[in-house]
Amino acid sequence: MLLSLLTNNLKEGIKIIEKGLTKSPILPVLENIFLKTEDSFLVLKTTNLEIGLIHWILSKNEEMGEICLPSNIFGNLIDSIKDEIITLKKEKNNFLIKGKNFEAKIITQETKDFPIIPLPKKTEETLEIKGSLFCNALSQVVQIPSYSSTRPELSGVLLNFQKDKIEIVGTDSFRLAKKTILKENRLLNDYQFIIPQKTAREIINIFSKEEKIVFYLSNENLFVESFFQEMNHPKTLLVSRLIEGEFPDYKDIIPQKFQTRIFLKSEEFLSQIKSANIFTGRENEISFNIKGKEKKMEISTKNDKLGEYKSFINCQIEGSDLKITFNSKFLIDGILNINQPDLVFQLTNDEGPAVLKPKESDDYLYILMPVKTF
Repeated sequence: MLLSLLTNNLKEGIKIIEKGLTKSPILPVLENIFLKTEDSFLVLKTTNLEIGLIHWILSKNEEMGEICLPSNIFGNLIDSIKDEIITLKKEKNNFLIKGKNFEAKIITQETKDFPIIPLPKKTEETLEIKGSLFCNALSQVVQIPSYSSTRPELSGVLLNFQKDKIEIVGTDSFRLAKKTILKENRLLNDYQFIIPQKTAREIINIFSKEEKIVFYLSNENLFVESFFQEMNHPKTLLVSRLIEGEFPDYKDIIPQKFQTRIFLKSEEFLSQIKSANIFTGRENEISFNIKGKEKKMEISTKNDKLGEYKSFINCQIEGSDLKITFNSKFLIDGILNINQPDLVFQLTNDEGPAVLKPKESDDYLYILMPVKTF
């Protein structure tokens, strides 16, 4: 194995694939980076058995081969080298790294124990989408799920690929977020996957700046791939296991009729909630008194140990007067996820689900349950 390449390209590749590493006393091979020469590329691989990552780097290959290297030694060494062309060479059980004024030798590890990372089948249906569009949508949902050992489906994010749109959904049983992306190229079939929350976060970290990403729609694993801009060749492939289970029927959860609608400026609403949140204590309860005739929404919270807070917002209100209480943290998350200057706060009744949404569109819905007060 003998090749040369730019240090900065190798640094970028290691930064991406190190997200697939894990510490494992039982399987120490999972702490290694697998390197292989392939055509005009150096291929890097890592896996933690939940996520597998493969990254291709342009290189000048003179002798083909493959090795495993301890990630901490190899990664820290490459990170310390300035931008230059370096030579990599395998000699028996050693891996030589040589630059203009340095030479390093790393003891290699066995490659036979490195797990096989599954690859997508070219016969599978694919979906191409802009990386920033998909990752921005995913970021509006990814923090909603919470770990559940009894209901693992609530620990993940649902990707619902329909013929003309994609719905991304997350819930923790107390709240639910749904983001819809309309797409031009239609699919032949519908596909539904629940992916781990960590996988969703890594998709955002890795692919948010990519011009194009491709999903290979398989019922066995999730496959997401980016490509080099100057050539139609894979750049990074993420492979993830799927979560088994049946995701809640979220369409039945989303209310269609509302008793009261409040039209608010997001910045003002968020500021008032954050101020009130200072006095909530552990329960995070904030009460609202909606007065339609006065076109005013009163906000209050009281804590015997901290004090109390009261404020109001003058706003447009449609429907009935209402008194209701919500978890302030959940409200803050919803407002931040909407990320639009104007929103609508829709209430069914004092015990039913409420919906936060952008004023000008229905592409993002944030549903939360009120807090029962006695």
